[in-house]
Amino acid sequence: MSVTEIIIKEIPEMRVISKREKGAFIATIGKLVGEICACVGSPENQRNRIKVTGPIMFLCHDEEYKETGADIEIALPVSGRISVEDPEMKIKTLPAIRALTFVYRGPYMGVEAGYNRIFSYARENNLETLSPSRELYFNDPAEVPEEELMTEVQVPIREK
Repeated sequence: MSVTEIIIKEIPEMRVISKREKGAFIATIGKLVGEICACVGSPENQRNRIKVTGPIMFLCHDEEYKETGADIEIALPVSGRISVEDPEMKIKTLPAIRALTFVYRGPYMGVEAGYNRIFSYARENNLETLSPSRELYFNDPAEVPEEELMTEVQVPIREK
């Protein structure tokens, strides 16, 4: 497990396909990732030559951790014409944000240590943290061992 130094980053707006629902973290995130990937990989969207422009991400709309009933959104940056049949799936633009960020390497369950560092950094530097936070997943747990998983966390901020 490792956490990089916390830095402030300007993150530009991005067009995404997303789906949001409430549920238990692991089950809901896995389900929504599968649904978004199936949509992007559909024959029609492949014919349209949709392009994935960034890693899949989890947006946490809750102010604090909830084991069940968490407000979860999964988004995937895309470009091109996309066809969406699921009425719960949306094409939208995530706003540009200024964020405290770090990259975590290791099992997903250990990423919380980095969040604690971000919140301490924000307090020490007179910054207010905002929602939703974002977790960007750079590799696939089905393809790499847990200890090699790479996650970037982005917590939006503003001056107090």
